[in-house]
Amino acid sequence: MLKQTVLWTAHPNGIIAGHQPKLRLSAVVSPRLMGDAAEPTRPDGTLELQQFPDFLTWPKKNREFSIRFTKGPTLKATVASVNTPRLDLWRDLFPAETSVLPYEFNPDNFHKRQIRSYPVGNILWLIKRFYQDVAQKHPTEHPRFDEERWGYLNDLIPTDQDKVDINNMLRERFALPRESIKDRDDTGQWRKDLVQLQQFYPQRDPFTRVEPRIPTLDFHQVISSLGDYPLLLRELGLVFDLVVDLEAGIPLNGSVAILPSWSSTFDDSIDRCPETQYSIDPTHNSFTATPASSGISEGYVQLVDTQINNVEDVDPYSVIQVDADSTSLKFLEFIRNVAKNQQWDHSTGSALPSFRSNGISIVHGDRARELFLSLNDSVELNADIESGGGLLFAEQLVRGYRVDVWDSESKTWHSLCRREGKYDFGNHRIRLTDEGFISMGLTTAADKTPQDLPDLHLHQSLFTWGGWSLVAPRPGNVIDPQDSVASASNNASTNFQLETHFKPVAGSLPRLRFGRAYRFRMRAVDLAGNSRNWNESLPKSVEDTSQTRELFYNRFEPVESPVVVLRKNTGPGESVHHLIIRSNFNSSAEDYNERHIAPPKVSQMMAEQHGCFDISSGLDPNAYQIMINKDGNFSTEPHEESQLRLPYLPDPISRGAAFLGLPGSRVDKTMMVPFTTEGDWFEALPFRLRLEEGTGKPNWDPHRRLLKVYLPKAETATIQLSSYLSEEDWGLMGIRQIIEEKGPSLPSAATRDYLRRLALEGRLWMLTPSRELTLVHAVRQPLIEPVFQETVANREKSQTYVNLKGSIGMDGKSTVKLDINACWQEPVDALSEPQCITISHQAHVCEIKVDASENEVPLVYRHEFGDTKYRQVTYTADATSRFSEYFHTPYEDWCTLSHSQDVKLRHTHIVENTEIVLSKDKKIKYERKIDYTIDYSSGTITRTTTGAIRKGESVHVLYSYLPGEITRSSESVTLDIFNSAPPAAPSVLYAVPGFEWQREQDMSETKIHRKGGRLRIYLDRPWFSSGEGELLGVILWPDLPGNEIPPQAKPYITQWGKDCIRSGGARALPPLPQLKDFKRATLRDAVNDLQELPGKDIHVAGHTVQYDQDYKRWYCDVDINTYDEYDLFVRLALTRYQPMSLNGAHLSPVVLLDFIQTPSHRLVTFQEDPNDSRKFNISLSGTTPGGPLIGAVVVKLQTMDPHKPEQGWLPVPNFTYYLAPIENPETWTGQITLPSPRGDKPYNLIVCEYERHEVDGDAPNNIEMRLVCSVEYEI
Repeated sequence: MLKQTVLWTAHPNGIIAGHQPKLRLSAVVSPRLMGDAAEPTRPDGTLELQQFPDFLTWPKKNREFSIRFTKGPTLKATVASVNTPRLDLWRDLFPAETSVLPYEFNPDNFHKRQIRSYPVGNILWLIKRFYQDVAQKHPTEHPRFDEERWGYLNDLIPTDQDKVDINNMLRERFALPRESIKDRDDTGQWRKDLVQLQQFYPQRDPFTRVEPRIPTLDFHQVISSLGDYPLLLRELGLVFDLVVDLEAGIPLNGSVAILPSWSSTFDDSIDRCPETQYSIDPTHNSFTATPASSGISEGYVQLVDTQINNVEDVDPYSVIQVDADSTSLKFLEFIRNVAKNQQWDHSTGSALPSFRSNGISIVHGDRARELFLSLNDSVELNADIESGGGLLFAEQLVRGYRVDVWDSESKTWHSLCRREGKYDFGNHRIRLTDEGFISMGLTTAADKTPQDLPDLHLHQSLFTWGGWSLVAPRPGNVIDPQDSVASASNNASTNFQLETHFKPVAGSLPRLRFGRAYRFRMRAVDLAGNSRNWNESLPKSVEDTSQTRELFYNRFEPVESPVVVLRKNTGPGESVHHLIIRSNFNSSAEDYNERHIAPPKVSQMMAEQHGCFDISSGLDPNAYQIMINKDGNFSTEPHEESQLRLPYLPDPISRGAAFLGLPGSRVDKTMMVPFTTEGDWFEALPFRLRLEEGTGKPNWDPHRRLLKVYLPKAETATIQLSSYLSEEDWGLMGIRQIIEEKGPSLPSAATRDYLRRLALEGRLWMLTPSRELTLVHAVRQPLIEPVFQETVANREKSQTYVNLKGSIGMDGKSTVKLDINACWQEPVDALSEPQCITISHQAHVCEIKVDASENEVPLVYRHEFGDTKYRQVTYTADATSRFSEYFHTPYEDWCTLSHSQDVKLRHTHIVENTEIVLSKDKKIKYERKIDYTIDYSSGTITRTTTGAIRKGESVHVLYSYLPGEITRSSESVTLDIFNSAPPAAPSVLYAVPGFEWQREQDMSETKIHRKGGRLRIYLDRPWFSSGEGELLGVILWPDLPGNEIPPQAKPYITQWGKDCIRSGGARALPPLPQLKDFKRATLRDAVNDLQELPGKDIHVAGHTVQYDQDYKRWYCDVDINTYDEYDLFVRLALTRYQPMSLNGAHLSPVVLLDFIQTPSHRLVTFQEDPNDSRKFNISLSGTTPGGPLIGAVVVKLQTMDPHKPEQGWLPVPNFTYYLAPIENPETWTGQITLPSPRGDKPYNLIVCEYERHEVDGDAPNNIEMRLVCSVEYEI
């Protein structure tokens, strides 16, 4: 069944003064069209307007009105509207087929919805106190938040439990009330504020975007949306302005209802006429709806609580002039990052997020709670209305607010809502001038439907005034959803095809300017669009509570640092903010380096709010052209002109550039260079900064606008470049206002003055953030060569490495690192080689990073060798220039890669990872290690066989190289790396007697010596188990009084003795051989680390070993002093001996040889007879064996046939001479006669000494002859 209900709501609207005062009030029509499922519907389940014929021609209905005053008369009212409602406009909006969704009041849509907001004022109060604190403690440098004093920031980060608590509170209360910040001492309360912020702006996946649905509006929704256009409501017959005489019988306080009289064509049509509580004050011509609370009085919102005087509390309505959302969200993210970064130690601080001026806003701290209460009231009110009753108060009639602003320049109130409107109905267009209003903006998640009952999001900000109308858009283009610039449009996007276009009433708006004072008031607007007039004075009764406290509009954006612009193309390692001059330790810089320094750019809006386009009579007529001319930027190309001109609007309060840390100036004092102008503010003049080699103070030339800065070799200066302000500018800054704002962190007067002076010098980073400029005087090589100082190599037993300890002197300013390189040679006796070879080794030991402040660095490093051997190592320190990157030279080369052969590029010393290898057409980029390999040092490139480069293909190679040396080397230091483990035992093959022959020749006499006492010991390979210098050692027992060899030591000690069957050699033989008895020993030493006799002091005679190329083995000749003992018996205890060893590692295990006899010394003399050329006198002398049998010395002769030399020497028959013994007998002498004179034919004399021994046999005196010496002499 279809039915309709029409609500007629009374809205008191003042008194028309006169002889017969009249009450004004407006009747607002609210149709409710209903039906059930039995009625015919559209495919989408909705009804059509033609099913309700009254509303097809609603503006033409004849109506009369009466006004009923409770406890008073009912009076006939007169319609005061000038215009008659227009049916043509109605039909344009509501054709017969207009969709009608049956009206339904669902209480769940109102009082079961959670309303999310966040306490803007509380959070901003916290942030400002934090910034105030930081400004005092760290005015000139960014704070390090790992300090203990900032630990409370961690406690502000919302926890999961905080989120649970807030959600639980919302489930219970549906909206959270405003909480005072007075006497807060618990960070948990602040966390709950931040949780609400976090939930109001939850983090969303940036790649998942939910497009808002374009709604299909039904009749009721269109009627509701038309409420934004009060005059249009009157054109459509939805609001009627009525007047009635103010008669004496009307109570001054009571309720009033509008009683309509009209003829409905609908069978089931009901009029509901709820009453409105009112108040009449004839003396002030006031007839208003009575408020139920103190929030509205005399038609004005009560913005100020005069009872709040404590600086630690916030008004219910706060006036703010920063972007609350971005400031709060950035602060929340900031404290999260601080918590993350506190686990590392940071040597540099962190800047705080900057504020952003965002016009002026009024924030209602209890807005969400009041909305919830209002929604709850609406449920009860609706029930009363449906039952035929209902009493409304002023708050229930409010549709929005009109905002007025007072400024200190004009000293008058201005409405921010006056507008001229154009309404396009499709077939008809009308123009209306009125006041718009601001209203509540509720939002829900775009991915939710009304049936989901999603949470409502309500911001506490009622409005933000940015210097323009609150009800009309700014002129100009906009950025469309496709991020393109487009003209502003307001095309109808729903089935409701009304299009509106608004602009402010000319001259109605004041200017928003930094430094001016502003006050605000808000006039309540009822459902009929009625409110107090904008040009009315405030009633005295609400003068203190209906206007905000005076606010000075400040600039919160920092003044950016000046812009740095290139004058020439950059070189290697250089950038816009990195200025380089180049030289070497022995040459001067060939050029200087310059940059343009220009004032920072600001937006047109910022310049406008600084009043830059204002003149005494209003706006500068040239303003638009100035904006057009200055709507540019510097190109990235160098600007070679000496005087740069600005293509943009400069920041008007960047008075000049402040340099802190310029070389040659005080470290705590800025040098300030002005951006002077030749006239207009937008023609501020940049200047040039020049870097030159030298020393001295910076030099400013105002005529050339040139600042010269001098830098010595290898110096680097990091300077801070910022803008500086004037005293007047300081008064405009929002940071100043925060610093000086009363509160628990208010600085002292002295501190405030100190901060002011810093700001004027450009050193207060919150206000004038700086950018770093790096000035570098690069030298290609370090200024001095590195020097080793007291360097030693320490090693413990069995270690395969050494610990290098010492220090290296160098110039840290010009040295970035030291490379410690080592080289050495060591013998390698590999069995796979025919002989021992010497291998040269080179190694990079370590790299030592050098700080620029250091002139000496410790050398503490482990050099690993992989074995325990001794070696002598030469160390060199190579110092690399700290500035090598500034000498890279780019180059392009072409080469053809064939097979897998190295192809030489044009240069060596290519900088690693700088090469780019492209195909001939430059379309393909090849990959290192996959398509090619490159040797940076030698400058060769090689094609891989499995890569994409074809054999014989030409490639384009781009790379950077170093055109000269970038290092300097130290004088080398050579260190002994001691052997740390005992050598391997020698592998002795055998030992044989050895002889050394010496010949002395004069005119007629020849002496041939056979040195005795030698043993030759043959050793198997390999040798040098302990490294270079390894010796064959003979182990000896020290000859000390009473120092006899203990029995357990005898197997490891060299001993000797006489031949027991000989009695020769009567001289005394020491009981034990000593070091002095080993004449060929190259090293004699006393050690105590024989493994078999630990801790015992023993002696070792070390002998050099030699290699027998023929037999591929090692041998060692040991010469022993036999004390003229004939054929002395010796038992050698041998060891490998490495003298360059740590204690305990000199000797290998002992190898004990069998006894072996040493040959005796012999001297044979051949003397020519001067009188007979056939005769020779021959003698043989030396120690002879004792005993009954004397040996024999026989001389034999050989000759050679000159014609048959291949036959060699042949014995001469029947030529045997015996020399006669003399002197006990130790000498044998005799004379022989040759068959022919000397020179007649070749002769070879052979002198043979024989021992005579009795041997076993049957015959008595059985004697055996044994050859013991044989000497040849060719004649």
